[in-house]
Formats: sequence, C-alpha cells, structure tokens
Amino acid sequence: MTGRDRTGSSQCRSQVLRPGRRGPGIIDTEMLRSCFGADAADYPDPAAWAEKAVPFLLGLGPKDNGKPMEVPE
Repeated sequence: MTGRDRTGSSQCRSQVLRPGRRGPGIIDTEMLRSCFGADAADYPDPAAWAEKAVPFLLGLGPKDNGKPMEVPE
C-alpha cells in the first residue's frame, strides 16, 4: 500500500460515521430485521438501494479515491 493509498483509505474511514448519519450501507434484510425488528423498515430494501447505488458505484473512478462519499438518497 502506498502513502497515497493509505491517505485515501484513512480519509474514507474517517468519514464513515458522520454526525447525524444512521450509518453507511444499512439495508433492510432478513438479518437486519432479526436485529432491528420493525425499525429495519426505516432503511431501504436491497432492490431500492441497488437502483441508486449501482449507477453511482459504476461511475466512480480513480479521481474519487480518498474522497468521502455516500450513495445518493
């Protein structure tokens, strides 16, 4: 891992849980429902998440390395 890679990775991790955010990557699945109960419905189901996430993720490139990002709502 180069210095640039470590910096990007550190920046990414430092942005994972920003104030006011519920958390990254939480998707309403059977496993989440087993932990969160009815509150799991507050999160997108896999199909709804994928509709927004896949185009966003496919559009990422080297210019995005190290930038804090989240899938658009």
